Amino acid sequence: QRLLILVGLIVACLLYGVMTNVLGLGKAVDYTLVSHAAWFGLPHFSTPAFNGQAMMLIAPVAVILVAENLGHLKAVAGMTGRNMDPYMGRAFVGDGLATMLSGSVGGSGVTTYAENIGVMAVTKVYSTL
Repeated sequence: QRLLILVGLIVACLLYGVMTNVLGLGKAVDYTLVSHAAWFGLPHFSTPAFNGQAMMLIAPVAVILVAENLGHLKAVAGMTGRNMDPYMGRAFVGDGLATMLSGSVGGSGVTTYAENIGVMAVTKVYSTL
């Protein structure tokens, strides 16, 4: 059904373009911005600017993500019946390194996903090895 919406939008745009640009009914579509647009290019790179207020605003999110990671680790431990406490430090370090790597290239913070834990609970597949 979503495809039908997309097809309808495309047909409506084409029909409007023909009726206005070819038949002269209504205001014509101006394609000059599209034709003069730079289709290929590199993003503008700049040096990072550190703002203390922004850092203090985002810092509580890090605490929340640590709690979320801990909860997910405990859920996996309860599901598998294994003691995951020895791996807790690795999980936090891995999550932190992944978030730093993501942030260094302009991405958002990363986290563990409860949806994956739900799939593990349903399928009873805890490891692919």
